Amino acid sequence: MTNEVDISLLSQREHVRKRPSMFVGSTVQTKATVPHIEDGAITFVEIEYVPSSIRCVNEIIENSCDEHIRNQTLNPILRITYYTHDKIITIVDNGSGVPIGKHATGLPTPQVVYGYLGSGSNFSDDKQAGMQGQNGVGGACVNFCSKFFTVDINRNKKHYQQKFFNGAETIKDPVVHRTTHNETGTSITFQLDDEVFVNNIPSVWFKIKANEISRTFNIPVYLTLKHVDNEETYISSETSTTFLKQENYTLLTDVNCEIYIIDKQSEQKSFGWVNGGYLFDGGTCCADTSRKFVQMVTEYLAPTITKEKLKISKDDILEFVTLFVNLKVSDPLYDSQAKTRFKGPSQKTLIDKIFDEQFKLFVKKNPKYFDTLLTTIRNKSNKRAIQQFDKKVKLQYIEGYLKATAKDRTNTWLLINEGLSAASSVVTARDPELIGSLSVGGKLNNIHECTPAQLLSMQKIIDIMNVIGLVPGKFAKREELNYNHIVIATDADPDGDGMFVNLVNLFYQNWPELLVKQKEPFLYRMQAPNIVAVTNKTRIHFHTKEQFDANKHKIKTKYEVEYMKGLGSMTIQDWKMCLEGFNFLPIFSDDEMKEWLSIFFGDSSDKRKEWLGKC
Repeated sequence: MTNEVDISLLSQREHVRKRPSMFVGSTVQTKATVPHIEDGAITFVEIEYVPSSIRCVNEIIENSCDEHIRNQTLNPILRITYYTHDKIITIVDNGSGVPIGKHATGLPTPQVVYGYLGSGSNFSDDKQAGMQGQNGVGGACVNFCSKFFTVDINRNKKHYQQKFFNGAETIKDPVVHRTTHNETGTSITFQLDDEVFVNNIPSVWFKIKANEISRTFNIPVYLTLKHVDNEETYISSETSTTFLKQENYTLLTDVNCEIYIIDKQSEQKSFGWVNGGYLFDGGTCCADTSRKFVQMVTEYLAPTITKEKLKISKDDILEFVTLFVNLKVSDPLYDSQAKTRFKGPSQKTLIDKIFDEQFKLFVKKNPKYFDTLLTTIRNKSNKRAIQQFDKKVKLQYIEGYLKATAKDRTNTWLLINEGLSAASSVVTARDPELIGSLSVGGKLNNIHECTPAQLLSMQKIIDIMNVIGLVPGKFAKREELNYNHIVIATDADPDGDGMFVNLVNLFYQNWPELLVKQKEPFLYRMQAPNIVAVTNKTRIHFHTKEQFDANKHKIKTKYEVEYMKGLGSMTIQDWKMCLEGFNFLPIFSDDEMKEWLSIFFGDSSDKRKEWLGKC
C-alpha cells in the first residue's frame, strides 16, 4: 500500500537529472548510419553516440538558429567549438542576444531562460515555419544535465555573464559591464555531466551538423575541433542549392519543402530534416516522400510494365535513388522531446502536390534511372518466370503432340505443324520412332523482343519449349534437348509465312547458338507442295507456282493438277514424300537476319513499306 511518505516531490532540476530520457531522449549508447555531405558528395557514416548528448547540443544550436530566424539577422553566423578531450562545447551566435534585463519574476531574464522549464518565446500561435524551439525546456534541460553551464550575452553595448554549476544547483550572480563595441549575440559553454548520462558525441557528428545547419538555414558555420595537441577548423557555407555539387540529383521545391531525388544507392532510402533538425528515426514526411515517388514511377512505367507483364516493387524503385526531404513546419510534432521521429502535422498534401507538378523534371533529367530500373525488373521477372518454368511439372498431354519414341535422341526430328487438320495424316506418314509432331492451332503472338517473362505467359510457346526441352534465357545444348532437329511446316500463304518467320525469330532471339552455320543444321522449313500433278501412280510436287509454270510443259495430259490450300489438303502420300525425301530447307543465322526480323516485326512501319515497295 502506498503511503504519504512514498510520494516524492521533485524540483525541476531533480526531475530532469533523475529522468533525463523524458526530456532529452535515450541515455543508452546506440549506433546510426547518417548521411554526411562533404565537398559536395554524400557519404554514409556510422556513428556511435548517446542520443541524449546530441539532443542537448542540438537544443542550444536550435536556440541560436531560432534567434536568427526570429530577428532576421543581416549576416548570421554560428560558431561551434568542441574540446574533444574534456568534451566541453561552446556555441556562439551573432543574433540580438537574450534580453539581459529583469524578468517579471524579479530574476535576471537569462536566469529564467536557462534555469526554469517552460520559459521561452516560441509559444505564440503564429510561430514562423522553421522555428525549432517548442516547449521551453531545451536550454534549462541542458543546464540541469551539465557540470557547468556559462552564459555570455552581448546586447545594448553590455556584456552579461552568468555561471551555473552542478546542474544549476549553484547559480552565480550575473556579472554585467559596459562595452564599447556594437556586437550582439549569445554564447553558451557547457560540459555535460557523466553522472546524469554518458557524454558521448563523436567528432564527425559536429561536421555533419555544421553542414546541416548551413544548407538548411543558409547560415555559415565555423567549426573548431580542439584536440590535446592540435585543432581542426572547418567552414560550412553551402546553401540548399549548392551542397550536392558532386552528385547527380533533381530538386523539387515549394516554399517550405525541398525534395532531393539523388542518383545514389544507400541502405536507408529516405532521409528527413524538419526545421533544420535531422530525423534519426524518420517519420511521416519520409514515408510520404518514398510512397509518392514509388507511385509516380509506377504510373510512369505502367504501360511498359503491363505490356511486358513485369512485376515491380517498392524496393526495386528505391534501389537506385536516395531521397532527401527538408521541411519547414510551424509547430512540428515529434514522438518525444528528443525530436528523432516526425509525427506531424501531415505534409502529405504538400508532398503530393510537389511531385504531381514537378515529377516531369526528374523524368526529363534521369532517363538512365528508368533504363536501369527496367533492366533490373526485367531480369528479376525473367529469372522468376524461368525458375517457375523449371519447377513446373511438365504436361503429360499437349493437344496435337505426337512424341518420337527413340531412346537415342541424336537423330530425332520434330515437326511443328501449322494447324490441327494435318495431324491425322502425319500420324500415318511419320516414322514414330524418329519423328515427333506438334500441331499448333491458331495464330502465334508476335514474340519479337519479348522477354522470357512474356514468353512464359504464352501457352503455345510454353508447349513448344516443353516439347523441345528449351528454357528462355538458358543456353541450349543440343545433346540435352528432346529433339536434335526441328522442322517448321506451314501453309504456303501469308499466314503460314508469318508463323514461320515468327518461329525463326523465337529461336534466333532466345537460342541463337542453335542457328550458327558452323554446326549441323538444327532448324529447317519443310517445302510443302503448293501445286501437285497427279496420276494413279505418281504425284509430282511443285513448291511454288513459279516452279510449276517453269515445268508445266513437261506435264502430260494424263496428269491432273491439284492446288494445295494448305497442309490439311496434303495426303498421307504427300506427307511421306516430304518426310522421306527430306524436303527441308536449313535455316542459319547470318549478318542480315537481325535486320530482316527487325523489318518484319519492329516498330518501324516505314521500313516495312520500303521493303514491300521493293518487292
